[in-house]
Amino acid sequence: MPMKKHTLVTLLLEQKTIDAMNGIDGYEYRFRKPEEVTADDLSWAEIIVGDPTMEQIRMAEHLEWIQTDSAGVDRYRSLDPQIVLSNAYGAYGPGIAEFMTACILMTDKKLNRYVKAQADHSWKNLGYGIGIENMKVLSVGMGSIGSEFLKRMHALGAKCYGVRRSVHEVPEFAEAVYQTSDLKQILPEMDAVALSLPETPDTIHLFDREMLSCTKRGSILMNVGRGTAIDQTALLSFTRQHWFSAVILDVTEPEPLPKNNPLWNEEDVIITPHISGRYHNPLNYDRVSAVILENLKHAAAGEPLKHVIDLKKGY
Repeated sequence: MPMKKHTLVTLLLEQKTIDAMNGIDGYEYRFRKPEEVTADDLSWAEIIVGDPTMEQIRMAEHLEWIQTDSAGVDRYRSLDPQIVLSNAYGAYGPGIAEFMTACILMTDKKLNRYVKAQADHSWKNLGYGIGIENMKVLSVGMGSIGSEFLKRMHALGAKCYGVRRSVHEVPEFAEAVYQTSDLKQILPEMDAVALSLPETPDTIHLFDREMLSCTKRGSILMNVGRGTAIDQTALLSFTRQHWFSAVILDVTEPEPLPKNNPLWNEEDVIITPHISGRYHNPLNYDRVSAVILENLKHAAAGEPLKHVIDLKKGY
């Protein structure tokens, strides 16, 4: 009888997901809260379902595979290439896209400014933005998150464009898809620019002072990928000029953003504490669970895993 794979699960799962996992042959589980994981658990584990630290991974001498519940995996850049790493690609796209769409609607209609005006008891018409149907919207990153966002903006009437590392077929919801090398040429035309990039050597401070200067004055800038994609020191000089009509940062560098960081006080900046994804939307949990269960079934059947990370690329 084949030995069952020792599988350490460090996620807080609903009973229905645990029951489904127990229904897949080929695994012996230990379910632990992240803070309760012991050295013995790590030494025992051949598979970890969760988000172990690099220190924990070094203690897991028999580890063969990590299945994370996140999309970003930049913290595993130094992972031993003999260990298979798979992520929850696609699970967060719809939920984060809703957040992004809400932010575009809110800032174009200046609702963020009306909230501040209400706090000051100010009855003043602050005007409107250009309207979604008049917008050119650019998604820098065309994975699950960027694509789901553009689908929603397209449905609302915006003209949508994408940027990705290599050009594939243009999806029906986009006017065109460009390569990263084209950014400086197309940014001046865009009314809203949304970043959903993973952290790789090529994306760190991609939006530096020079790139930011190519954006259209009065446009909306949003980042939901990794905070390192934008040079925040350079960004501050633009927000102080009121270059953007709004800047939405759900991710920052570092996280949490220090209380004394001047971006907190910028009138045109909206900061949220990395809440567009994770389990803030119940559907995200269900989709993550589905990804985990699907890969456990594939592994048990000897089939290729889905969403395996290329450590050299970082995604």
